[in-house]
Amino acid sequence: MKVEIDADFSDAIARFDSLPEAVGEKLRWAAFKGVELLRDEVKIQAPRSHKRHYFYSKGSRNADGSKRRYVFEPGDLRGSVFAFYDKSESVDGRRAVYQVGWRDREGSRGRYEGGSLKAVPYGYMVHNGVRRKNGKSIAGRPFVSIALQIQEAKMEAAMLNAVLEVVNGQLAD
Repeated sequence: MKVEIDADFSDAIARFDSLPEAVGEKLRWAAFKGVELLRDEVKIQAPRSHKRHYFYSKGSRNADGSKRRYVFEPGDLRGSVFAFYDKSESVDGRRAVYQVGWRDREGSRGRYEGGSLKAVPYGYMVHNGVRRKNGKSIAGRPFVSIALQIQEAKMEAAMLNAVLEVVNGQLAD
């Protein structure tokens, strides 16, 4: 699961048509001030196991034909949390879109190894739970949703304060 944060400042900018273009250039930074709070809270809320655990891939096999097993250390889910600027959805100086979530797919460096962000394919199951045919289901722990509920008001305030900081700095010049 990924949460898309869409910071649309069009209405606020329309009120300040006389402000220099430099204010619009700082809006991406202002949006990140709020996103940063969410990303950090997601890391706090992400569950952490107490011991090493394993993930078995259905489609991947070892040379002897057995299911391939991947090892995950405590804290790998927290370590996979990211926030990135989505250029395709953003509009320079008007709208900044960020995505916050966890890395769930492997990188080009190898299966579930991706440099500083290790991929955790089980993150979706942790967040949303698992319903099994045998009736032994596992309840979800929606850590991204919880983090958003906790930080939503603070995020809005942080973004607004960052915009006001830019506006006040531009008006003082």
